[in-house]
Amino acid sequence: MSEQMNLEPMVEMYLFETTQLIDKLEQIIMRGESENDILSEIDEIFRIMHTIKGNSMMMMYEEIANLAHSIEDLFDFFKLSPESIDDVSRIFDLLLETVDFFKLEIAKIGSGDIADGTSDELVLDIKAYLASLNGKGEMPVKSTGGSQPRFFISPASNTLSNSQPTLKTESPEKYYVTIIHFEEGCELENVRAFSIIHGMKDLVEEEFHFPPDIIENEHSVFSIRNHGFTVYFKTQERLETLEAHFNGTAFITSIVTNEIDAFQYESSRDM
Repeated sequence: MSEQMNLEPMVEMYLFETTQLIDKLEQIIMRGESENDILSEIDEIFRIMHTIKGNSMMMMYEEIANLAHSIEDLFDFFKLSPESIDDVSRIFDLLLETVDFFKLEIAKIGSGDIADGTSDELVLDIKAYLASLNGKGEMPVKSTGGSQPRFFISPASNTLSNSQPTLKTESPEKYYVTIIHFEEGCELENVRAFSIIHGMKDLVEEEFHFPPDIIENEHSVFSIRNHGFTVYFKTQERLETLEAHFNGTAFITSIVTNEIDAFQYESSRDM
């Protein structure tokens, strides 16, 4: 990976995808409010927030990522305990406030300005609501120290600066190959592929992919369109965890993963 990465196509992709996701979220909210129901949309809202969170972390938009993460946590709880939904109007209010914040920050980014808004108060409201549903009933205390997560892209290593060690299972390493195809006409396939690889760093022991030079070589996009994006990786994580990461990426039409042995893995490096 080159020391200086051109982030313009990544910002373009981020704005396009996030705007689409926000529009979809608004449609869900409008439909849900008219029907006074949110149960049927829990999974989709969770997926939208998971995608916005991941993309925003990668692009350094910390406040957007933090807010999306808090809503993601809330809807993860709803997925496990749908019977806990007791105040649909409050949920929609929190979602509308979230959409408003997203749209303000996206407008700044689109205008070339710094996304300098703060989502602290709204995040605290969401966490307080989740705590009340979870039976804790405690108001989260805002941190006064320097413990807030920081996200940035490291062109050399493509790792998150504050990544916490992932707890691995005791199972031995396994080897996999995944082939990913994107929707026709989605554009910027090489940047989408980079987003997938970037998010895998804490989930795998090692990975390599084809085409290998997805950012530096602009022609890699044509290879991905014609042949798909192929990722080899070894991991101790459950395969379901990796599949959830892949499925959180927008504009994917197919994901095929196969387990391989160590010899197949090593011999594939020089393809």
